[in-house]
Amino acid sequence: MNPFPSSRLVPRLLVIVLAATLVWSVLYGSLLWTIAVDGAQREPEQQAQHAAIVEYLAGPVGAQNPLGFLTAAEQSHMTDVKRLFDAAFLIHVLLIGASLGAVIVLAYQRLWRSIDDLLARGMWWGGWSLIGVMGLSAIAAVMSFDRFWALFHVFAFPQGNWMFAPDSALITIYPSSYFASIVFGISLRAGITAAVLILLGTFLSKARAAQEAFTARAVPGASGTSQSSGAVHPRGSVAATSRARGGSSTSQRRSAGRGRAGRRRA
Repeated sequence: MNPFPSSRLVPRLLVIVLAATLVWSVLYGSLLWTIAVDGAQREPEQQAQHAAIVEYLAGPVGAQNPLGFLTAAEQSHMTDVKRLFDAAFLIHVLLIGASLGAVIVLAYQRLWRSIDDLLARGMWWGGWSLIGVMGLSAIAAVMSFDRFWALFHVFAFPQGNWMFAPDSALITIYPSSYFASIVFGISLRAGITAAVLILLGTFLSKARAAQEAFTARAVPGASGTSQSSGAVHPRGSVAATSRARGGSSTSQRRSAGRGRAGRRRA
């Protein structure tokens, strides 16, 4: 199933960093896209409130809560949600920086094949990691979305300020069906992106293997030290052969001369 050879050109840690960067970037970007491009039907006032919430969550890190149309408890919860978005953004930036640093180091050392191998392995493992994470989340959500969503809030908001009355502003703007569509939308986009990453990683790996096989057939001396030595010094080999032939001819002439001298003495 793994399309890569047993020998690896880059450390496993760099592959993990790149794969984690791809996974996080896909999930974070899909989340921002899903909440920004929202097709839910709302009243004009509620749509304006939704736009203000999205602008606040996707805004600068540490921005003040401007959601004055919410109650104090709802504002407190949205402040906690904003902290999660800020943490996700900072992790995203750190992972991208680490991945770029790995590529720059390999490029500085002129290890071009290592960069190719890093990209191929990172895409392949990142794609399968996405399928695993989002596949499990989608299965849990299908089995019981209310339980899945409550369990997520228990871990994300242990302070417990995420439960509100059915007629509260947040519940009116975002019913449970809205969050279900978000989870399944992110899962679908992540699944499509994961398939693309797996295909790209496999293609890069097979293309590199085909190129190496072609190079080995085109330049046979590249695979053996003795063959390479003969190919690098062809003149020396010809000279050695000429000397050997010259020595053999000289020995034959000397033997013929001794035979003629012996016949004359007789």
